[in-house]
Amino acid sequence: MGFNFIGVLMDELVTAAATIHAAQIQAYYALWAAVIGAIGIIFAAWYAWQSGIKLQQHNNIIEAKREVYLDAITKYQQLANDLKLITYAPDKFHEVYLSNKKDFLISINKVQLICDKANEYVVLDFKNNVDTKIIELYGFFEEFLESYYSLIGFKEKLELANKDLNNFLTENPKLAQGRVLHTGIQLSATKIQNELAESRKEYEAAKIGYDFNLMQINEKIQNFEADLINKYNNFCNILRAELKIVN
Repeated sequence: MGFNFIGVLMDELVTAAATIHAAQIQAYYALWAAVIGAIGIIFAAWYAWQSGIKLQQHNNIIEAKREVYLDAITKYQQLANDLKLITYAPDKFHEVYLSNKKDFLISINKVQLICDKANEYVVLDFKNNVDTKIIELYGFFEEFLESYYSLIGFKEKLELANKDLNNFLTENPKLAQGRVLHTGIQLSATKIQNELAESRKEYEAAKIGYDFNLMQINEKIQNFEADLINKYNNFCNILRAELKIVN
């Protein structure tokens, strides 16, 4: 009977030990499960944080590009529009022309610096074509300006000749009535009238030259935008594609 008691006791101890061991194993796995779960949560948080940073950086780059690209497009449109200024305010042309050309080249150089590598050729091609067309136009601009200033000069000369004749007739009222017989006065009147006639011919010739150059420069300005429309559209399209935000 003593042996039975001891046997029962041993069985209970073994069972208790097994139960404790099983509980330890369960606790062990529960601990690792908790650790792994915590690591997963930490990794998920880290990944989300990193993704957020990358997305923010991406959005910042896109925003910076947008400002640079829109500025370049605006500068080109301003350059193209202000070319027409030559026919409305020739005196302001050189100042506006040089300023707009400089601003455009600076803005498109920025685009070339930050655009995607694959798009550099399109940007460079557009810049070079604009620059070439402007250089071609410049010779016609100079011819137009020369004809404009020539017309202004001959107009002033004609106005002065008219003024001289009017003053002479005011000082010699009998001449208009055909009653002045003094040879010197008649010769002076003839000289002034001849100068007036010559001035009028010069002015009319200058006006013909000016009108021709005006027609030519207006045609060249229209062709400037027409010749560049495809290059401009390609330029805008590749920039617009770069600004698409991929989530």
